[in-house]
Amino acid sequence: MDRIARDELLRLLRQEIYAVEASVSSDGAPQAALVGVVVTDELEIFFDTLGSSRKAANLRKSPRVAMVLGPMSVGALRTVQY
Repeated sequence: MDRIARDELLRLLRQEIYAVEASVSSDGAPQAALVGVVVTDELEIFFDTLGSSRKAANLRKSPRVAMVLGPMSVGALRTVQY
């Protein structure tokens, strides 16, 4: 990824304070939750949650996760799937 594209992606990601986090339950069912996020200079996305939450249990069993960040306003056309 060239520097301009990376900087633009970082700028876009940092405009959002929420993301939808999706994981898989122990019985294979998809689960999604709205979480607050921060994005590092290395394009890492962090969120916090209670250890007793479903998402924490899901991630302990399978660390695979999908996240979608983007504006929630009507007419918004741009999101990032991570």
